[in-house]
Amino acid sequence: MWRFVVLKFFLAAASIIALDQITKWLVVLNFHWGEKLTIFNPWLHFTYVTNTGAAFGVLPGRNWVFVVFSFIVVAGIVFYNWVYKPSFSMAVTTALIAGGAAGNLIDRLFRSEVVDFIDLGWWPVFNIADSAIFCGAVSLLIFTFIQNKNEVSSE
Repeated sequence: MWRFVVLKFFLAAASIIALDQITKWLVVLNFHWGEKLTIFNPWLHFTYVTNTGAAFGVLPGRNWVFVVFSFIVVAGIVFYNWVYKPSFSMAVTTALIAGGAAGNLIDRLFRSEVVDFIDLGWWPVFNIADSAIFCGAVSLLIFTFIQNKNEVSSE
């Protein structure tokens, strides 16, 4: 059973990486930097921008820091899934984080910046990898809260 869960982890992470890289490739191929396409006015636009920092442009120009940090995060999550054989839901949650981190890592290694394009107008522009990391982090917080609540109630 655990091999099935580990396989699902790798498939989910690879799917996130593929979706992220394909969408970024399409944006780079079809947009000029800064170009904006309205998808669903006024809530959703595609705007091609790049980011050399972390989320929201924090610490711009420190690409090597984020490359090292991303390697550590991805390696740690892979190690966790391989050794601890988590539940299916935890494997998917960690796959979202690892896949997103790896997707942005690929950009940092080959472009020295991350391609962003999903523009909500009221939030900084982001990409599929960022969305996966966010969803995985929120899920991880929820699982942790539920687990801690169950441990407290069982005492």
